[in-house]
Amino acid sequence: MRKVLSISEIVQDLDRETEPRELCAAAEADYDEAHSQLVMNLDAFVRQVHHASADECTRPAWLPKPQTLHEGVADDEASELARDIFHRWTRKVREASTAHTQAG
Repeated sequence: MRKVLSISEIVQDLDRETEPRELCAAAEADYDEAHSQLVMNLDAFVRQVHHASADECTRPAWLPKPQTLHEGVADDEASELARDIFHRWTRKVREASTAHTQAG
């Protein structure tokens, strides 16, 4: 498998006076040449701003659950598809945050 995309993005700052946090979306995508398939792992988490280690990340129940996608695609289209999927994922994560904020 060939790495197509490895990305994370701060989706939103969660300003809390005592503990500033960031809502993040992340993706790892590989292309399986033998099966002409994009394999993509999507995740979302909240982390403390000043402690960006994995130990400081949480996954509140309101966040979308991590997902693994398998999409049939030609080799030359895999990177673009991976970016499109990631942009849709970040939108879903942002919408989950907005819904949580409005409900609370």
